[in-house]
Amino acid sequence: MSLPDPAMNLLNAEYNALLTPQARTRFLSSYTGMAADRVERIDQSGSPWPGTLERETREAEALGIELSRYLAGLAEIMEWDAVQLEQRTASIAAALDRGDPPESSPEFNAMRERILHVAQSTGEDLVHIAALHGAVLAYHHVLFGLVNRAALLRKQRPG
Repeated sequence: MSLPDPAMNLLNAEYNALLTPQARTRFLSSYTGMAADRVERIDQSGSPWPGTLERETREAEALGIELSRYLAGLAEIMEWDAVQLEQRTASIAAALDRGDPPESSPEFNAMRERILHVAQSTGEDLVHIAALHGAVLAYHHVLFGLVNRAALLRKQRPG
């Protein structure tokens, strides 16, 4: 019988605390400086946001698998996707810095279309929608970081 792992317990507690709708709203509201009710309304209209773990969360639930274990299995694939997205982002930023139009990409086109749709459906301006989308990405980055740390701890366990 193995002893409980305090580090794993702490990660699980932090992860589970962040998964509540109230914690998500507080995180997004704090990140954007927008009122919680406004954040909730925009967030619900934008969900599932492109570039987030929302689709994966639904897939894990449908399969009856704990999200952290599901994501641990996807970690390498998602890491590669994140690297590619960062490279594309850097390429777009460099093109804009030069005054050139950026190359089109399906990911950014989907993200742009989603943000435009949410702006139209909520009556909010693009700046606020983009800010909330950035906050949603940051929220998922925090969750994924916790999942990654848990996966590393599992690999380091003896036996």
